[in-house]
Amino acid sequence: MSQLKKEISSFGLLMTSLSAMIGSGWLLSSMVAAKLAGPAAVLSWLIGGIMIAFIAVCFSELSTAFPVAGGIARYGQFSHGKCISFIISWLAWLSCVAVAPTESIAILQYASRFFDGLTYQVNDTFLLTNLGLTYAAVLVFIMAWINQKGIKMMIRYNNILTIWKICVPLFVLTVLAYHQFIPSNFTDQSFMPSGMNGVLSALSTTVIFSFLGFRECTSLAEEVKNPQRSIPIAAIGSVLYCTVFYVIMQSVFIASMNPDAFSLGWGALSFDFDAGPFAGLALMLGLKWLATIIYIDAIIAPMGAGLVYTATTSRLLLAISKNGFLPPALQKLNKNQVPQFALIVNGLVGLALLAPFEDWVALVRFQSVAIVVAYAIGPIALLALRTTAPKLKRPFKLPYAYFFSTVTLYICFLLIHWSSWENVLAIIISCLAGLFIYFLHSGTEDMQHAKWFMIILTTCGITGYFGTFGGIEALNIWQESLILLIGSILAMYFGVKQRINTDQYTKYIEDKETNYYDAI
Repeated sequence: MSQLKKEISSFGLLMTSLSAMIGSGWLLSSMVAAKLAGPAAVLSWLIGGIMIAFIAVCFSELSTAFPVAGGIARYGQFSHGKCISFIISWLAWLSCVAVAPTESIAILQYASRFFDGLTYQVNDTFLLTNLGLTYAAVLVFIMAWINQKGIKMMIRYNNILTIWKICVPLFVLTVLAYHQFIPSNFTDQSFMPSGMNGVLSALSTTVIFSFLGFRECTSLAEEVKNPQRSIPIAAIGSVLYCTVFYVIMQSVFIASMNPDAFSLGWGALSFDFDAGPFAGLALMLGLKWLATIIYIDAIIAPMGAGLVYTATTSRLLLAISKNGFLPPALQKLNKNQVPQFALIVNGLVGLALLAPFEDWVALVRFQSVAIVVAYAIGPIALLALRTTAPKLKRPFKLPYAYFFSTVTLYICFLLIHWSSWENVLAIIISCLAGLFIYFLHSGTEDMQHAKWFMIILTTCGITGYFGTFGGIEALNIWQESLILLIGSILAMYFGVKQRINTDQYTKYIEDKETNYYDAI
């Protein structure tokens, strides 16, 4: 079978992660975060960046030790076997397959100022009309068409788009801050009007969604010329840059606003043309020319992120097929060595996923928590593989591994919990559905190595239902945080203990005939 080509440089890989991280998030998330947390949304971005940095450092060791076509699903396979590998792939696919349509929603939401009939408003929520859904399908098709031309062409498009996506937002923020920056906006209606719950709610939805793109560099590891050097640069560098960028972005958004826009409280924040918040803010300040640039960027930025996720998600579907869970047709590569049929299937499924979710915010909230659950395998696999394969060459080796891995797992628990009980319940149901699919295909094979995963679902289910984030509030924030800490310690202990043995690890890593893959 044809192999994926090694055509991605360090610069191209860094641009890939940055492109995935600067998409619809920068265009829409400031407004959403401000409504949830007020000016304290700045803290949401700072805390979120620190948390994601822990995860990025953890995965840098794994991805350089195993530079394969994908990431965490195969790490799970090497450490815990097929069952965990499938569940992680399943969660990642649920999260990623809707990203391209999500970016399309952002484009159309901004475009609705110029073209009637694309969206309609229900309370504070903007929804796509039937015409809007049609145009969303067209945009997803364009992303797939570019990708089917080959990874080299996609990276070339993406490098150009990412340079724009870095420069234009910085220019926009500079101009807005120059024309109006009101420090008192941070305190007039209270800096933290919704308390710490507001900060954490903003963090677990749009903030985390905007950071998730750092891992896209690990998805393309098999196509990278020098993965040992390039992956840490791309993963860690993109998180550091975006943490600074998003803190500045939220600060400028808060301080550039006319006070009458939030006179009724930050939860009721509104102004003309706020379907496209930054363009509406520019118009509020009389900067029509700047609004025009922002509207152009509202096409380019989401399109770049959508291109990256379209590429990596097609590799994920190819990988699940190679692992034996989906039809072999999804493995077929076209003349450009791209899984074309997987691109088509992902596009159709992604569009279908728009139906159950009300708007951009609801969709990204689910995507964020799904992939964070998948991230939980990272720190556990790292410690398990340190024991199973102690002599494996690790070009990037995490110091104080047990401490950093435990903290990283606890971070995952917190991010899942803060997303609200509604989303936790949806993820629990999704995981159980995935386990049922696995059972139908493979029976109980390797399930004994996945028991620790139930600790994650059980702990997050209990704290979600009884806690303060959409639950019945029988627990306070300190009690639920303590329970999550205990759960993460137990999951780490049993996760490492229930690893596969060295012989099984060797079987999976040397099995050239079956050629196991993952791609997230």
